[in-house]
Amino acid sequence: MAIGGPSKIIEGKKTFQTSSYLEKFYDFSQELDTLKELNKELPRLIKKSFLTKMTRNVKELKKNEKEWKEFEVLETTIFGIMTDLRNKKPDIKPPETLDVSPKATNLYFESLVAASHSRKYVEFIRIMSLEFLVVEMEAFLQKILTVTYNRKPETLSSSQKNITYEDLVKFSSLDEVRNEMIEDTLLSLFMKKDIEEWNNYFKQKFGIELAAMTDWAQFKERFYRRNNLIHNSGFVNKIYRTKTGYKGNDKVLRVTPKYLNDSISLFNDFASGLSKEFDQKFSE
Repeated sequence: MAIGGPSKIIEGKKTFQTSSYLEKFYDFSQELDTLKELNKELPRLIKKSFLTKMTRNVKELKKNEKEWKEFEVLETTIFGIMTDLRNKKPDIKPPETLDVSPKATNLYFESLVAASHSRKYVEFIRIMSLEFLVVEMEAFLQKILTVTYNRKPETLSSSQKNITYEDLVKFSSLDEVRNEMIEDTLLSLFMKKDIEEWNNYFKQKFGIELAAMTDWAQFKERFYRRNNLIHNSGFVNKIYRTKTGYKGNDKVLRVTPKYLNDSISLFNDFASGLSKEFDQKFSE
């Protein structure tokens, strides 16, 4: 796909003209579609693998009627105890002994461990999907800025990057100088600053306010939740409370299927609006 100027993109039977900004959105949107599809298929495959293994084990156990009945007794007994505990029933009296074979016992606890692992795998996939989503959004914003700097090099004029004569003579062209300035600007903005500072930068530099493009509170919460999940195992901390305004009880932050799908839609709509805004303001 050409980057420099307008080009055609085929989407099904629809052909439309697009600029570099809209190309960046199209590429970003394709990544989100892939992410959404993966989160439909991977959990299903994990659960299918778990069920296949357990079905095979159960069939093997059923070959011995005595062991199968022992398995059912163990399963029913433990399930009843766990239900009573959840319902906070007093005077829970579990049986003193259960006549269960090692094979039935091992199968039961193996099923519990496998089910737990299955859930953890799916949760991990969703957490990593949120991580991917945030990283892709950061990359998208950098691409939008790169297109703008190349179209309007004067927007780099107020960059804090100072190039000495000694540095300047190392470059063979002005394009190399500009690329160096763009790289330093992006590193300074996205590696060292907060999402609120990104908003201020876009507003002051281009007159485009990121916060006005979306539900800003929900949008930035995705960044802070991602940071919390990666750096604090999801436990709500002071930083998360301060940045998001969360005033609830301490809890472990999760990424549910609904939360992830809502996040994908939120980011897609934001990217669409931002690319159109820049295309209108800085059209070639």
